[in-house]
Amino acid sequence: EIVFTGKPDIVAEDLLAFELGYRAQPLRSLTFDIAGFYNIYDDLRTVADGTPFLALSPVPRVVVPAELNADGSAETYGIEVAADWEVFRWWRLKAAYNYFHDNLDVAAVGHGMNPMHQASLRSLIDLGHGWEFDLWPRYVDNLTDQSIESYVSLDARLGWRPTNAVEFSLVGQNLLDARRKEAFPDLFPITPTQAERAAYGKLTLRF
Repeated sequence: EIVFTGKPDIVAEDLLAFELGYRAQPLRSLTFDIAGFYNIYDDLRTVADGTPFLALSPVPRVVVPAELNADGSAETYGIEVAADWEVFRWWRLKAAYNYFHDNLDVAAVGHGMNPMHQASLRSLIDLGHGWEFDLWPRYVDNLTDQSIESYVSLDARLGWRPTNAVEFSLVGQNLLDARRKEAFPDLFPITPTQAERAAYGKLTLRF
C-alpha cells in the first residue's frame, strides 16, 4: 500500500516564461507562424519515498510512505512552427511541428512526460453540397524515460451539413493501431495509459 502525505505549508508552483513569435503571409492563401519559448519553473511537485513498514491494522500489509514536496525545479524550451495553406478554395492544409526539451529534476512529478518532437498535417476538403472530408496524420516522438515508443497515428472525419444549424459527423480515431501505449501516470507510473482504435458519430445543433 502506498500512502501519500503532504505538508500544510506547501507552496504553489512558480513559473517565469519568455516567448517570442513571428507571423508571415507571403501569399494571400499561405501563412506561417513560428514561436520560441523558454520557461523557468520553481517549487515543482516532488515525491520522496520513505522507509516501508509493516502495519497490522485493520489488516496486515506493507505500507510504503511517500511525501509530496514542492522542492523541484526545471527549465524547458522549444519552438513551435505552423503553416496554413489554402491549396484550392475547396482544399486546405494545416501543418505543425513542435520541438520541446526539458531539464527537470528526476524526482519532479511529470519528468519525461513530453515528447521531444511532434508533427502533424491536417487536410480539410470541402466535397460540395455540405459534405466535408478531413484527414489528420501525426507523428509523436518516443518517451525514452518511460519506454514509450514513437508512433504515427491517423484520424479521419466525414461530415455533412444540410443546413448551417445542423451537422452530422462520422469520426475514426487512431486508425493505424488497434492499441498503443502513450504515457505513464504522474503519481502512479505503474500501468500506462493506452489509446485504442475508435469510431463514433456526432450530431451538432447550432442555435
